Amino acid sequence: MAHEWRETGDTTWSTGSTITFPADSEDPDGSGCLFHLLTDRSPEAVQAHFEDDYERPVPLDAIRHVLAGHPLTPAIALALDPAVLSDNALIRRIAAHPEVASYLSCDGEFDLARTDPIESIALPNGLPVEPVAGCNAGGTHYLCGPAVPDGPRPVLYTDSEGRASLIAESLAEALTLAIVLPSRHDALAGFRPPALNSDYLDDHPDHTAVRDRLLTALRLPSAADGEVLGRLLTTAARTVRDGFLPHVRDEEESTFEPTLEPSAK
Repeated sequence: MAHEWRETGDTTWSTGSTITFPADSEDPDGSGCLFHLLTDRSPEAVQAHFEDDYERPVPLDAIRHVLAGHPLTPAIALALDPAVLSDNALIRRIAAHPEVASYLSCDGEFDLARTDPIESIALPNGLPVEPVAGCNAGGTHYLCGPAVPDGPRPVLYTDSEGRASLIAESLAEALTLAIVLPSRHDALAGFRPPALNSDYLDDHPDHTAVRDRLLTALRLPSAADGEVLGRLLTTAARTVRDGFLPHVRDEEESTFEPTLEPSAK
């Protein structure tokens, strides 16, 4: 059996005939596996290929999202490879990158060393909450729901003034939010571009470079302000509807107020 190849810069094809493949193999040279997706680019074919390769389910909606050329989001990245953006993997990466940890604890208002909330809270929907980070203003971020290996948990933020809001559908999204949109609290109060983030950018003109560097360190997809703001507002809007507006544990009359304001400034 002869084989041909042509390397970059070659002017002619090279051939060889010394490779012996096992006679009982259904795909002796691998061409059946390698070339199949060149002839069938349907989402279903791509899904079947990767499910066979990864030996686990791969969501068809996530594959369609990528094949359509849409921007990669933390949610899509998580659907395609849950382990790489799992809570534990992200926390390990933060610990391994001092610049990331320093930014999150200060400008990002997502300090993983502050996991002692002022008061214990409970959710109307009965999901457990786990403090994961605090902020300089006395607020606390919680992961909501049971800890499932490689499974995302929504992130709830409560401030020191008795307000609360869902801010992200996963820890990966919450970290993206903290890095890309440091003025996220203003967004929940009704501020929108160009006013949103303007003061921060005046004080930190290198924010774009820092943002890209930190996202890369955490293996998070790149994201623009508008995308992140849209996800924040969509998630925050379901705080009350889906039972995520907390109350102080054992005090049913101590329900927090929703942070999201309907009016824009």
